[in-house]
Amino acid sequence: MIYLYGYLGVGVALFAGIYLANQWKVRRGDAEPAGLLDGIHVPATRFWDRVVEEILVPVLGFGWVVSCWPLFAYWAVKELIGGRDASAPLVDPVFVVEKAHLLEQVSVEDVEARETVFDPLGAAPNRPFGHLHAAWRAFVDGRAEGDELCSFSADWRTGWGNMEHRAGYVWVRKGEPGEHFLTMWKDLTQETEAVESTADAGFVKYISGWLRTNVD
Repeated sequence: MIYLYGYLGVGVALFAGIYLANQWKVRRGDAEPAGLLDGIHVPATRFWDRVVEEILVPVLGFGWVVSCWPLFAYWAVKELIGGRDASAPLVDPVFVVEKAHLLEQVSVEDVEARETVFDPLGAAPNRPFGHLHAAWRAFVDGRAEGDELCSFSADWRTGWGNMEHRAGYVWVRKGEPGEHFLTMWKDLTQETEAVESTADAGFVKYISGWLRTNVD
């Protein structure tokens, strides 16, 4: 029982430190919070808003910090060592087609003949790229004079650490790849890499897949 009292005691002390630090910053008139553990102060005007801000939030915060104070201590130490940018979200790099990804030069006519969809059930229109025909035509209409159409294939490592395979067509202008049109975008299984053997690998692939599904 004495260990439980000690654990809760440390949590109470940590909460008191956080609360007093926030009160001191509010009275000093800081323009913005200085760290991860700082509270967000929103001026309350209605009675219920004041109850929530002055009673409910502190009570819930007290219970959270006292019961989970090791997590708050970890955040505080991480913030002191790495600075505020240590908790910045990961930004996925933007995919671009490189010269090494180019396969062969093709014509618009050959691509449309190759990529025409023939669906006997009529679920997709019988035209190049089916439901993506309008996007394809916009891609074709966006070419500039002198642009050459090439196919490409690329293995791409995302900011989340997993590998993806992307393929399609790209306009090449004066030897440099430009705007591209994707026809394939899939995850590659990397059994030999550590990221696939960790407990977070499934979550990483889910987030990456969700971002890909919702990309414009």
